[in-house]
Amino acid sequence: MEPLLVLFNESSEELNTLYRAALQKDDDGNNREARIDAFRVLHDCFTAHTNRMNSEMSACKSDIEREADDLEEEVAELEAELQMLRNTTEGRVHELNYIIVPPLALTTTTTTDSTLPLSAESEGVMEAYQTFMTHLADFTAQLSVMRAALQGLLSQSALQVVSSTSLTAWCGVTNRETWTTREKQLHAAWKTVVEKAGPAGIVTGDAILSTAQDLLTSVIQLGKRALNRVAFGIKEREVRERNLKQFETNQHRLVLWCRQQQANLAALNDPDHIQEFCALLVEYFRDMTGNYKALLETAESLLDNATVQEKILEVNETWVHLQVNTLERLQQTLYEVNEKAVLEEHVEEHTSFCLQLGSFIEEILNSLTAIRDTTSPLHQRSLALAHDCEALRELLPEHDDLCKRLLDFAGRMRIQREAYNCYRAAALSRVTYLTSSSDMAAEAGRRKEEFESCVEELQLWADEKSKTDSWRDIRDQIGNIKTLLQGEQEFTDLVNKRDELEKRNRGKKR
Repeated sequence: MEPLLVLFNESSEELNTLYRAALQKDDDGNNREARIDAFRVLHDCFTAHTNRMNSEMSACKSDIEREADDLEEEVAELEAELQMLRNTTEGRVHELNYIIVPPLALTTTTTTDSTLPLSAESEGVMEAYQTFMTHLADFTAQLSVMRAALQGLLSQSALQVVSSTSLTAWCGVTNRETWTTREKQLHAAWKTVVEKAGPAGIVTGDAILSTAQDLLTSVIQLGKRALNRVAFGIKEREVRERNLKQFETNQHRLVLWCRQQQANLAALNDPDHIQEFCALLVEYFRDMTGNYKALLETAESLLDNATVQEKILEVNETWVHLQVNTLERLQQTLYEVNEKAVLEEHVEEHTSFCLQLGSFIEEILNSLTAIRDTTSPLHQRSLALAHDCEALRELLPEHDDLCKRLLDFAGRMRIQREAYNCYRAAALSRVTYLTSSSDMAAEAGRRKEEFESCVEELQLWADEKSKTDSWRDIRDQIGNIKTLLQGEQEFTDLVNKRDELEKRNRGKKR
């Protein structure tokens, strides 16, 4: 509050200074325009000061104070509307006075008052008119509010309409019995208004009654539409509840099956049993995918429910985790020879075995050749050992090729592990749980068949185009070029052979 007061004092001092400066200017002909300009500047500054202080005060107001100001504005608008209705009523009363009191009576000078006294009959008509206007105003106000409420209900969905119990109860569209009662009330109120119109001098075809009757007709039509919407919403809610119950049952069954399979997989230790489990899971994959699709179809109309969304994520998460755990368990069974080292490390350790063995066999053969002695009793054994080493050395290239392939396999395994880590992170992300677990194998097979059909179609098109004259000419030219190249190659070979024969003959002569 203190900054606001400081701002107010500064602005007041500025305005006071401008006001004194404007007063000091003379009011003669020469300085009159300057004084007027000074007061204009003062007016603009005062307006800016007022707007600025209002904005600052509004910023300092609390929510309750702002709400109170809004209520005051609404009350003022209602009072203005009430005053307008009173003015309309008074104008109608004056019109009736003019009709009931003869013009000659208004021009008589027997009374000194400007307003002539009305007869008892005129006062009765005015009272009846006021009563009629009061009933009509209440009735049209009720119809206007009811029409707005019904239009709001019809703008909502069927389930939202059923959920708006208080509004439907007030409008009387909860069921057919309540709407029948509400419709009778509206017709009774309209009958009362029409009965009040006769003593007030309002005929049946008057514009006021026609407008009110049109409003009543539109409200009744909207009420019937809202009643049908509520009935449809009740049926839709019943279907929704049945679908929700079925969805929860199927979801619980799928989640329980996935968790049971994970427990069975964790209890397996024998590699053969693990492979059998994987084979069974492959067979169950198509059925599980179909069950998940059926679950999604059931939950399609329930996706606005947060609980349904969480349950869909849960079943998708358990299914993906089961697949990932099974794949990792199978990889561990097939590839992990030792718990402390992975398969590619074992392969890389033994890739140099061929080189070491080859040098070792060469040393043995050299040693046996150097110490070979026919008189030694170990001569036959040395020959057999040398023969075995020669046979082993002949097998080394095949073993070397096998080691190279194993080394390539180790590299591929290392790359596969890195790729699998990326795949695992993507598969277990939340985005994967939000997507549909469709049959990827069937989709991939379909795309493969589509690609093969496209390739076959292109081949047929190429064969057909190759039979035309333009393609035949190009093919003939290519054949001619190929024949020329072959002839040139044969001629070059003959020249090379002739040159070699001449060189040999020259060498022999020398």
